[in-house]
Amino acid sequence: MKLYLRTIEQTLGLFPTKLATILITFRSRPLLEDPEMKELSMFHLDPEKSWLPEEIRNFTPWLRHDVLQKQGVDMAMNSWADSTFDALLSGLKNSLNSIQDPWAVTKLRRELLETWLAHRAKDWGGKGHDRLTKLRSAFINRLEELVSRRAKKLEAVGYRVVTEIKGWQDADEVSRDGLWLASISSITLGIGAVKFKKTILDRLHGHDTKHRGVMKQYASWLKQMQVIVDIIKHIKEVDWDDDLEMEMDESDLESTSAQLREEDPGLIEDSLAKAITSALERLHASLHDTVKLLAPEHQRQQAAFLLRIIRDIRQRLPEAGTTNFFGLSTIPELHGILAESTIQEPIRDLEQQMAAQNPGRLKQIVALWEGTPPSPTQPSPAVFKFLHNLVTAMMEEGGDLWTSAAAGHLKTKVRGYAAKCLATQKSLAGEEEQRKSTVEARSSTGNDQSNDLPATDTKEEDGDEDNEDTDELQVKAKVQTLFDVMFLQQVLAVRGQSDNEDSMDALEGELVGEVEEAIADVEHIRAHVQGFWKRTALLFSLLA
Repeated sequence: MKLYLRTIEQTLGLFPTKLATILITFRSRPLLEDPEMKELSMFHLDPEKSWLPEEIRNFTPWLRHDVLQKQGVDMAMNSWADSTFDALLSGLKNSLNSIQDPWAVTKLRRELLETWLAHRAKDWGGKGHDRLTKLRSAFINRLEELVSRRAKKLEAVGYRVVTEIKGWQDADEVSRDGLWLASISSITLGIGAVKFKKTILDRLHGHDTKHRGVMKQYASWLKQMQVIVDIIKHIKEVDWDDDLEMEMDESDLESTSAQLREEDPGLIEDSLAKAITSALERLHASLHDTVKLLAPEHQRQQAAFLLRIIRDIRQRLPEAGTTNFFGLSTIPELHGILAESTIQEPIRDLEQQMAAQNPGRLKQIVALWEGTPPSPTQPSPAVFKFLHNLVTAMMEEGGDLWTSAAAGHLKTKVRGYAAKCLATQKSLAGEEEQRKSTVEARSSTGNDQSNDLPATDTKEEDGDEDNEDTDELQVKAKVQTLFDVMFLQQVLAVRGQSDNEDSMDALEGELVGEVEEAIADVEHIRAHVQGFWKRTALLFSLLA
């Protein structure tokens, strides 16, 4: 670049005026009479001039300098300058293609443009602005290529996730360590307790070897994107005023400075935003497709793994580009998988508990009622155990997974299953009544066939007492079931779905209609429900 500009400047200095003046001087006197020729001692002109022939002594150069007109010089220079600049630009592009470091490209841009702007020859032929634009474009295009290439490296994160899912082994599913193990308290607290804090965060957020490997690759990609951000900031901060020629018009100075400090970094910013958006779209699609690869036997753990990856990436999304969409369409599907697999065991246990219910157990529950008249103040042991098992199952994969959205999916699924199980408890007394009716019918048939044997007063009294006990037990079973349903309604309430009635709501309405004549005030039971929830909410904090 320096040679190109110096050649133009020297040519402009020689042609056509200076060279023409020198040629005219040559024609004005004999060559050997020129003072500069006389000073050349090597020719020994003073002592030997007399020995030279007259035609040599009087030789006067004759040059056709009249053909070197300004128009001809300009045409020749324009042709040479254009072809040479094109060759220079081609060489520059080839050199840039071999540079992989964007900082090296930026440094070369600064040096070359400083050289260009410092020479007046840049404006030769009125094409200085166009040539500067081509130089700028060469650097911008190369930086955009490097940005695009670096952004595509995010695909490695998707490949790593797929590899971890496909290679999942039973041995990988170790139990998550708690925060209160003795091994944590023995960690050295030196150097700012870095290891201690990292251990706490890893256990709190479920970071295992798989997760750390994926996030390490993502952090590497973020670092490469940050390099481009720093370069853009550097280009904006460069002061070109000292390099711009002060003989330029003020408008040209401002225009050139704006192009170099605003337009160029703006183009790189746009390219960076597009590249990041495109890269995240591809990773989003890759993770969404990975959900289909989850193995049924490892579905719960793999869904938790993907949720943590998406969560941590969303927490560290780049500022450039459109990024808020990442993972949003995949998270609900993963929440559904996690919720379905988490509730299976607790629901199965609840079904077994309800199937084993009998009048004897119900009487034990009723014995704990309080007040006058007595009414339930706590849920049945089966319901309480179910909630305890449910929270325990949720904690097994980590409390960090159960955001309000994830808990909402779980609650929605649990409400349907739990309503079916509680309907079994509600029908307990009804089945008992049906059994008693069947026995009475058989007894009545036997009495008709043996009219000669009159029933005693004692048997009649015992039958009346049995009827009263059965009716009372039926009502109490429904009242306890109503308390259980109300308590589950309190615990499993889903935000934003209060207007959508489901099977749990229908069961509560049915129970209220059946027992409202037998109890003084349904709201009194609801108050007991709320009081018990206040006392035990911390036990079921993941559901709160």
